[in-house]
Amino acid sequence: MGEIPHLPLPTRESHTPHILAVAQDCEVLTALISALLGHGFRITVVSDRATMERAVTERSIDLVLIDILVPTDEVLSLCRLVREAAGLPLILLAKRANEAHAIQALEYGADGYLIKPFSSQELLARVRAALCRSDEID
Repeated sequence: MGEIPHLPLPTRESHTPHILAVAQDCEVLTALISALLGHGFRITVVSDRATMERAVTERSIDLVLIDILVPTDEVLSLCRLVREAAGLPLILLAKRANEAHAIQALEYGADGYLIKPFSSQELLARVRAALCRSDEID
């Protein structure tokens, strides 16, 4: 199977997409940083809710990635915050498949739900797709 073709990045005045990664796991962070930085994205990493809240309201963030290490209610609260307060695309990263949790997250505003371990190609494809959809909506 060949390489996945790249979707064009949003063109917000030659804007380099800025991704906020909310994670505590070093392996996940390493995978995110290497996949995203190597493909023209800027990335800011935070490890707690308070810092995430400040980042989505004070910085020019284009998309949020959240590594799920917190209880379901907290994740749903984060989804609401990102969508309602900032209107940003959101992709959740989960350790294991949980259909009910994925459905809830999508209903609360997540744009995607990616199961770890994930390939960098799939991550990039989902990020690009969410950014393109977001750009079309704006």
